[in-house]
Amino acid sequence: MKVYVPLDPPSWTLHADKFLKSFTRRTKAVILNSPHNPTGKVFSRAELLIISQACQQMDCFAITDEVYEYITYDENKHISLASLPGMQERTIITSSLSKTYSVTGWRIGWACAAANIAAAIRNIHVKLTDSAPAPFQEAALVALTSTPDYYESLKKVRFHANCLLLMSSIKFNYPSSF
Repeated sequence: MKVYVPLDPPSWTLHADKFLKSFTRRTKAVILNSPHNPTGKVFSRAELLIISQACQQMDCFAITDEVYEYITYDENKHISLASLPGMQERTIITSSLSKTYSVTGWRIGWACAAANIAAAIRNIHVKLTDSAPAPFQEAALVALTSTPDYYESLKKVRFHANCLLLMSSIKFNYPSSF
């Protein structure tokens, strides 16, 4: 059974009491999207600690979607849940080239997990999907070995593109004297 825990606007805050009340003895995993789509919310260290402690107390996994890890619109930095104490062995990180490198049609992604979980994922994956075309794999290698300044330039380009998009949607009514 899926249980959704809503975030509270306008800051899209995770409230500990709502989150903790969503757990039952049948809870096996928590799914977390951070940075969050569509709100852009980056979960704080304090919020991640709430999730981390609950996962450890309830002995469940965390499956994270970190596809937007390099795309944040303020000074908040993405923190992977797996980087917190006790979470590396119980977190499955999923990501892809889709958003950061603007290649959504390529379908090149990955999952990072503890060796035993990664082996199970690999076993299922080879039976369900085909490999990405060789040119896409080569492009992925180039992308993933980019220098960190690429991500900063990407932020600036996206910010300016969003500003232009916003400005193009605003209609100005000038006085007739102009």
